[in-house]
Amino acid sequence: MKKLILLVLLIIIVVSGRQLVEIFSSYQITTTYYEIIQETYRTVVEPNITISPTKEEPNVTLSPTKKTASKKSKTQKSNKVRAHSTRLRPPITVDFPALKAVNSDVIGWLYSEGTPIDYPVLHSSNNNKYIHKLLNGEYSVNGSIFLDSRCKSNFKNDNSILYGHHMRNGSMFASLNNYKTQDYYNEHSQLWLLTPKRSYLLLPFSAMVVSTNSLYYKTDIQDKQVFIDKAINNSFFIPNTIPNVADRFITLSTCDYTFDNARLIVVCILVTTSNI
Repeated sequence: MKKLILLVLLIIIVVSGRQLVEIFSSYQITTTYYEIIQETYRTVVEPNITISPTKEEPNVTLSPTKKTASKKSKTQKSNKVRAHSTRLRPPITVDFPALKAVNSDVIGWLYSEGTPIDYPVLHSSNNNKYIHKLLNGEYSVNGSIFLDSRCKSNFKNDNSILYGHHMRNGSMFASLNNYKTQDYYNEHSQLWLLTPKRSYLLLPFSAMVVSTNSLYYKTDIQDKQVFIDKAINNSFFIPNTIPNVADRFITLSTCDYTFDNARLIVVCILVTTSNI
């Protein structure tokens, strides 16, 4: 009986060992694949200076007038809240024509300096398509970074949601877990989202563990102030940039293991780049 038990344990060890080898081999293959993609299609340019986005000032507009309105009413000033914008330039360039020749589902590139987040972003009508599929269509446990199928590919929703796996080797969106600490946020308070038409600066203002039916998985926001307040009040870190209701947002989502169906999200202000 003891020999039988030992034999069963030996078989389990051998099978488990083979599975571990296959998993880590898959990790290495996918890591190498993404390194090739980065070297081929993404170029790092001059180092960027980390500064806050441009300070928002009241926008002076003329009040609507009628032909009979007085001269005074025509020059009346009113304040208008504007979304954040920046004159920063992205620290990378991307060859989107070449990338889209490989896969037309490519809509952008997400980059976080000094972290593993340095990936193309894909979008399709089916959220399951890129869960375990690479840019070239091959199977991989890592999958790809992809935009929620409900979202517009030009990121014009109130809240655009990007998904990525929480990989054990730290790749894909695993490093988002580090936003649970203030120190990590202080060192990584900016990300970049490049698209074929323009670039965006992403400013994280909240990291939370939520359920899959959370408000932050909605693409259209009924009350932006509630969206902002809840995010800041429940965040693991204190942000140095606060959004306003004129802003649009990007929510980065990955798995968390705090409870069943838990998700870690990092909510960012989508900051438009302006001409220098």
